Amino acid sequence: MQEQHSIRITRYLGVDFGACTTVIASRSRDNGDVVPVDFPGWSHPLPSGPGEPGIPVVPSQVRYDEAGTCFIGADTGDLPGTARWLVPYICTDNPARIPAGHARMIGYKNAGSDFLTDLLTRAATGYITGTGLVISVPHNAPAHYTGWLRDVAASAGFPQCRTLEAPLAAIHGYGIPAENVQPRIVIAFDRTGLEITVVECRDATYQISGRATCDTGCSRIDSWIAEDLLDRNRLYPDHPLISPAFPGLVEESAKARQRLVVAGDTRIDVPVRLASLLRETRLDRAGLARIGTEHAVPDAIRHTINLTRADAGLTGTARKPGTVLLIGEYCTMPWVAEIISRHCPGIPVRRDHPLDAVARGAALYEPVAAARNRIANDYVLRYRDPVTGGHQYRFLARSGTRFPSAGQVARVVISATYDGQCQLGLPLCEIPPLGDAQPGGGFELVAGSDGGLHVIPPSPDAGEGSRPVPVIPDNPVFLSAIPPAKKGEPRFELTFRLDREGCLCLTARDLVSGKLVKENEAVHRLR
Repeated sequence: MQEQHSIRITRYLGVDFGACTTVIASRSRDNGDVVPVDFPGWSHPLPSGPGEPGIPVVPSQVRYDEAGTCFIGADTGDLPGTARWLVPYICTDNPARIPAGHARMIGYKNAGSDFLTDLLTRAATGYITGTGLVISVPHNAPAHYTGWLRDVAASAGFPQCRTLEAPLAAIHGYGIPAENVQPRIVIAFDRTGLEITVVECRDATYQISGRATCDTGCSRIDSWIAEDLLDRNRLYPDHPLISPAFPGLVEESAKARQRLVVAGDTRIDVPVRLASLLRETRLDRAGLARIGTEHAVPDAIRHTINLTRADAGLTGTARKPGTVLLIGEYCTMPWVAEIISRHCPGIPVRRDHPLDAVARGAALYEPVAAARNRIANDYVLRYRDPVTGGHQYRFLARSGTRFPSAGQVARVVISATYDGQCQLGLPLCEIPPLGDAQPGGGFELVAGSDGGLHVIPPSPDAGEGSRPVPVIPDNPVFLSAIPPAKKGEPRFELTFRLDREGCLCLTARDLVSGKLVKENEAVHRLR
């Protein structure tokens, strides 16, 4: 797999496309320097620490006016035509639509495409031909999301786009070498919540071995700051004069919190019409720590750390983590690092790149396995035999299969299991390797009456590691049968191929209507 079809890469762009903000870093291949990209008019500097230059961040949102003009990263409040939370909406394939001018409604994928295409085009002006692109993605991002990112990158002029999970990008951004030493803990604390992962190095590559989350994030904390401000002034959010202005008060509380990164204390700006009601408006670091403690933020951090370490098997003193790395807007606060240090005694805590570590890591990422273009595990499709009523398995991709595939890797025809079935699922399963066993993990291939090859599972007393494991329970793929299917009648013809990222891509044709219901849609990234 040669980068960009043998084009010499002279510059790399690393993109941290986050739920709330987006940061882009640029690296020259010649000198290796990594710098954040500023977008005058779109980005604003966010302080990362005392004495540190602000990191230019772009709010991950767009707004459309009545004429259909798209405004990138604008501070829009609650104006109509505003699309926020682009990443979670796109990852979940949310059907919500927003007005985009001229009585037109668009979905979040289109809004996200407008946002990211404009950013990428502007970041790479004059450099696209020789620019490599790596975009961070959430842990376990669905394949359709990574496929959408590659489509957006292609529309912006990038023939190749790699993706990298955000915690792994943070490891690279902090300059941690890929060595088989202690695990690392990555703590991400931003507006959406708290996410903690354990990252380990296996075979010279990083892998996530444990993860836990908490929904306490900066947005919730900013609301607590605003409520505390009202309480100190003997007011409440439902006050008839306060209620309409409360969302704006929360936004001003967020700005004050950000200023505390470099200042010992600050003033929360309040609307002029509330100035006579809100006389005590100062906020200092001690006050912020008090508010967090009153709302059990330290307990939430400790509990989530413990859950993550347990999930990764890092209990007691066994396999003690080597470093804790902090990323996210709330990790810029000194008191957060102090809390984490108390809960991770004897482990160095780094917070020198809380806002740009992910973008830096994406820009620095050059996988040793850009050459790794083979699948490690076996993948099968489980289906119910309408005649016997039992489950059978069909191989889709074997361990060692190269990607991208020259053509289709499998063709399957599926039928309904009962009359009137409207949704036919795609139960994709992974067969983990068994030590030095041959590919297939002890499964036996047999010829079926339909002429295809089927997988016979091992005996019931075989080890659990040899059994097929469903791989897309959180993002199931369904095929809609219109009209409803009849039991045993061949209904959908499925063909599969592997793209350059190792994603299994599905094309499905309805054999009754003759229509394509899925075309080259990314289903799951194979390992």
